[in-house]
Amino acid sequence: MRYTIRRGRSGSDGRSEASSLQCRHGALQSWRRGHNPATVLGDVSCPGRAGGAKPVYVDTRQTAYKLSAHLVEEAITAATKVIIINSPNNPTGVVYNHASLLRFAELALKRKIRIVFDECYSELVRNGARHLNVVQLLGSVKEQTILVNSFSKS
Repeated sequence: MRYTIRRGRSGSDGRSEASSLQCRHGALQSWRRGHNPATVLGDVSCPGRAGGAKPVYVDTRQTAYKLSAHLVEEAITAATKVIIINSPNNPTGVVYNHASLLRFAELALKRKIRIVFDECYSELVRNGARHLNVVQLLGSVKEQTILVNSFSKS
């Protein structure tokens, strides 16, 4: 199945080779198993609570519900292990642009934090927006990034 999925992905989209893919009933299962692969396919049901982690929520009401690397950096503590980015975002529809995603990737590299990049709605972009992920923009962040996708979303 992994090879079939990989064949269906074309171009330099930042996704890993078939041997790095995990196919699970839900992405949360892969997260709990140590989040080793670069790509996870499945459904995310609150990965922030996986493994006993304490989620830190960043208030984006003042920024039109758009997360920024600056806001994330202000929320990072010594205990921070992962940043979760959802683009295109559900439910707001926010699609992060090249510059924003590059800042997230650079922040993760600088702080040695993993990124869970939920791109389950990658095919549902509108108004001229273009879906990108952090691995496409900065290949050096690949080893600490988990790309999440799903058959059931788009």
